[in-house]
Amino acid sequence: MRYPNYPREVDPAERQRQRQQISLSIRLQGTNQKPQPPRDVRAIASARAVLVLWALPNPFGDIAGWRIYKDTEANLYREISDRGTRQCSVECSAGTTINVFVSSVNALGSPDGESQKVQVQAAATAEGGAPLVASTPPDVAATSGADTTSSIGRVGGGRREGLS
Repeated sequence: MRYPNYPREVDPAERQRQRQQISLSIRLQGTNQKPQPPRDVRAIASARAVLVLWALPNPFGDIAGWRIYKDTEANLYREISDRGTRQCSVECSAGTTINVFVSSVNALGSPDGESQKVQVQAAATAEGGAPLVASTPPDVAATSGADTTSSIGRVGGGRREGLS
């Protein structure tokens, strides 16, 4: 007697259904293992920003997204919840060298579900005649992220509306 409450013969269709449920659960929720860190992390200097690029680790099945840190490993800059996105533009002052850290995150998203952070350093380039740090133009109001666009240039009914 191996397992007293376990049926001796399980219907093959039922066994297949259980396997599919477990597989789906792992894909949606991930596992509690730390994911592998991103590979080939590199930075490309641009005007007042640094473009950070990386590649998927191998294996990448548990990865649900990425965390980007700026300057220190504790300063979360952006969290990307799409594992297909593998680049991020990090704003910084022209000529200033910054540290950027990239880590992969599993679906659990807890600190235990984050990989080792990979560091890269870069400096943004300065544009001739441009200020070192871009400021918000005076005619642009700060918003909370809501869509504040007007109807200017929207297409509706086959003609452009809102244009004079």
